[in-house]
Amino acid sequence: MKKFLLALLDREIIQFGKNFSYDPSLHKFNECDEKIIEMLLEIVEIEEEHENSSSFYRTYDKRIFDGKKLLFTDKLLYRFFKLAKERNIDAAIDGEEYTNVKILERELPLKFKIGMNKESIELSEENKDLKPIGGFKRVFFIMEVFIYHLKTKLKYMSQFLIYLKIKK
Repeated sequence: MKKFLLALLDREIIQFGKNFSYDPSLHKFNECDEKIIEMLLEIVEIEEEHENSSSFYRTYDKRIFDGKKLLFTDKLLYRFFKLAKERNIDAAIDGEEYTNVKILERELPLKFKIGMNKESIELSEENKDLKPIGGFKRVFFIMEVFIYHLKTKLKYMSQFLIYLKIKK
């Protein structure tokens, strides 16, 4: 992926297999894809600065780009999902590969169950498949769909989710 982005920066012709090549003088990206590419180019710039740095942090061996894979921070992940909404992507989550996963912007489909035991009232989320992606809990994976939600409900949800301590 990084090679592709660097070739875009240099306005080079990029070969995709035997039957297609991308020529920047002939082909254009749509507005949505252009915004995603701009974000990815920012990440390339950060990694290039890191690789060319002579500072202590240069010894840190983790790469942002790893072949066709990309390591996202929580904020970049949320930004990517906002840009790529209503798209399908391939993803690896907890070591499992998923293909053609839809990205949706909507409220989380939460269903709660209230129960009682001898000493207290218990509130639990009925949907056990709900997985937060990243530490900020802005993006969730549920029923093979990514859902990101707006920040407005985040402040109410985050404390509740911490309280529930979503279990796998």
